[in-house]
Amino acid sequence: ANVWTAHSGSADEIQVVGNRILVTAQGSADVSALLGEASIPASSTNPLYLSLIFKLTALPSGAGSYFAHFKAGNTFRGRLFVSTNGTMPNTFNIGISNGANTPSTNFPGNLELGVDYRIVMRYVPSNATTTLWLAPGREDNVSVTASDAASTTSVTSVAFRQASGIGNISV
Repeated sequence: ANVWTAHSGSADEIQVVGNRILVTAQGSADVSALLGEASIPASSTNPLYLSLIFKLTALPSGAGSYFAHFKAGNTFRGRLFVSTNGTMPNTFNIGISNGANTPSTNFPGNLELGVDYRIVMRYVPSNATTTLWLAPGREDNVSVTASDAASTTSVTSVAFRQASGIGNISV
């Protein structure tokens, strides 16, 4: 109750289906949940982790967009993207940025529709660095780190957003 709060777009557009949220290209709602009672300061060297299982049921278009991120006010860090740029037909890829509106780094390989994928994203506030793992067993498994420069900022929430181009994602 009241864990997720709409912070932009239409407040009633995020759907929950079978204990998963449905993030679509047709909606405009952005929701967030506080990470705790106090913000994580920009100087913190303690990493923040976002682990989730997601499945695409409709492909993103071209460059796609980001659908998850950490936030503080109107500042977004550790953005998680889906796109079809550079992929085989009927597949997609995932990418990340530290703060840019486009992925600075994509995870290698093509992912398939209708498959549950576990991903883990790590964001370190003190150096504004984001790292992504696909189906990790340990932190030393294959990962990618975003290459774009971003300023450090405090973090208060984890957020999901609906946006044109992302397809349909259940998380």
